[in-house]
Amino acid sequence: MRSKLIVVYASLVVLMGVLSFGYLRQAIQSVNRSPSTLAERARHEVAYVSARLELAALTQERWLTTAPAVTSAAEVMGRGTPEARGDAATAYCDGLVSAAAPALGARPALTVLVDPSGRIVGRNGSSLSRGDDLGVAHPALKPTLASGISGSEVWFAPERGEQFLVSYAPAFGKDHRIVGALVLGVTLTDVLGVAAGGSDARSIALAFQSAKGVELAAVRGQTEDGVRENLTKAATAALTSGAPVLASAADLQIAAAGIGRIGDGKSLALAVAAPEQVASGLESLPWSLMGLFALLLVMTIAAGFMLGGYIQKPVEEIEEGLLSILNGQHDKRFHLEHAELGGLAFRIDQLLNQLMGVEEDPSDDDGRVSNSSVRPPAQFDDVSDADPGADEASLARRLGQEPADAYYNRVYREYVQAKTAIGEDVSHISEDTFRQRIQGMEAEAHGKHGRPVRYQVKRNGTEIVLLAIPVG
Repeated sequence: MRSKLIVVYASLVVLMGVLSFGYLRQAIQSVNRSPSTLAERARHEVAYVSARLELAALTQERWLTTAPAVTSAAEVMGRGTPEARGDAATAYCDGLVSAAAPALGARPALTVLVDPSGRIVGRNGSSLSRGDDLGVAHPALKPTLASGISGSEVWFAPERGEQFLVSYAPAFGKDHRIVGALVLGVTLTDVLGVAAGGSDARSIALAFQSAKGVELAAVRGQTEDGVRENLTKAATAALTSGAPVLASAADLQIAAAGIGRIGDGKSLALAVAAPEQVASGLESLPWSLMGLFALLLVMTIAAGFMLGGYIQKPVEEIEEGLLSILNGQHDKRFHLEHAELGGLAFRIDQLLNQLMGVEEDPSDDDGRVSNSSVRPPAQFDDVSDADPGADEASLARRLGQEPADAYYNRVYREYVQAKTAIGEDVSHISEDTFRQRIQGMEAEAHGKHGRPVRYQVKRNGTEIVLLAIPVG
């Protein structure tokens, strides 16, 4: 029984676990790896990182125009000799680097002070390039010097070591006349790292239109040749069409769009590859669920074991007891305290008593007989000479003084005669079995109440009962 309970309930748990695992895994894969969902995710990612790049450029411009050091540029430009101005400009640019790093989240790699014509007065960390015309290489600097309006652009010239997001801000003198401009540049790799914060894209790349074609200026994330190639193709399509592009390549979903705020919309693009799944961690959820079902399976087996034992043990006890009765132990009875099977054991005891011709002990918990008269039945010869008016004490004394063999023989004869008188079959009641039962009942009563008893046969209507009489 125990094994059957365990097998049935464990099978149900395993079946539910397998079905739940399969359904949940299929549902997660259909959502988490859906090409359309990943493509939409890629589109959002490119919009997010583009906005962060533009914000980084605006932050640089804002900081340059409000930095306290900007107002002192006139002092640098007012030095008497070119050499003095160059040294002061270098020290001035070095100070800008240290001050800008906390505000921008990335340490600038380049700071330059130029004069009103666009020539370099000084730069951070070096005395090289003084006097070079920066406006020739980067014409976007000229409008800032002419109008006093700040701006940003990308410098991408690997042959000159230039890969910066650069911002310009005019420098004013005391009479509000433009005395030059400040140039601040952060490497594209650093600025892309700041802009990509919070993005879950598998790969992110800045692409720049150069004379050689579209080149990747900076890449974050996976950089396998196949990924780089697909990012370059998507960026080329976006720069050529001037519109955002969504593309599929192998297992990748790629989005690309031009960035006009820090470029001209035709020279700088951002491309992203969607992650392999929409939300990380969901793929392990079915396995976590299986872990819970494994725990439930263990609990089910333990519960089945305990429940089976609770039912199987009393059943085995009843089965062994019945086998003992079949083998000749006719005084065997079941005193089973069990919420479910106790009643069945009690009825089996009643049935055995009827089959064996022995009634249950009618005495109460204190060993007292019922309120019925304790006189011996007048119709039985062995007790017919009892005084009808004798009280319970005299009856107890007489029974206690009667020799044991005579007592058991008399009670057996009276019981058989009484049963025969009411028309019951007594052929199955043997004297030995009757005596063993009576002795067992006496031992139980003595152990229960601590007083010896003997039994008296009495007719109660259509039933013959045995009344317990305390004799000690």
